[in-house]
Amino acid sequence: MLEFPPLNPTKLARLKAEIALIPSRHREDALQEAWVAHLEGTDEIAAAKTYAKAEFRHEQRRPEAGSVNMDRLRPDEIADVL
Repeated sequence: MLEFPPLNPTKLARLKAEIALIPSRHREDALQEAWVAHLEGTDEIAAAKTYAKAEFRHEQRRPEAGSVNMDRLRPDEIADVL
């Protein structure tokens, strides 16, 4: 179970709703970002959203290993794929 930072009920409900929208593989890390923001005194919800958006962009840029035909690539192109 995820442990949320101590927030007022309204903000806690908003943070839980935001975390629920994040893919499950990133929820724990997004919550850690929210904790760091809480300890720094910054916006916990914005921190979780920023982390989730960054991970989404990272996944979109990264080619899937199964979608690249490694036999057709030149050796100098392989480094770009990996």
